[in-house]
Amino acid sequence: MPYLVFILISLAAGGLSAIAVMRGLPAYERLAKPPLTPPSAAFPVVWGILYILMGAGAARVWLTRGRGRGAALALYGLQLAISCGACGSSLWGCASSPLCGCSPWPPPSGL
Repeated sequence: MPYLVFILISLAAGGLSAIAVMRGLPAYERLAKPPLTPPSAAFPVVWGILYILMGAGAARVWLTRGRGRGAALALYGLQLAISCGACGSSLWGCASSPLCGCSPWPPPSGL
């Protein structure tokens, strides 16, 4: 049962991140990319698998009764919060958007 719970939590965080990232997808599609760049359709599949594996890993930590379990799960929760759309992707979207004005990097050419 913990595996299902942690996998669903991870997938929910990934879903929030995907929703936030979709705003920037048109700009990403216009960028000049190297020839070996995977197609955009591959990213949700790969990230979905990664989020499932992260959830399974968190469940294994939860089931371990060793020292440091609480700290490991706290770091995992922090990482999910940063990577989910409500926190990390929104901040990254703002920081990387030339329209936002808070970018530490120059806007990509061609935008």
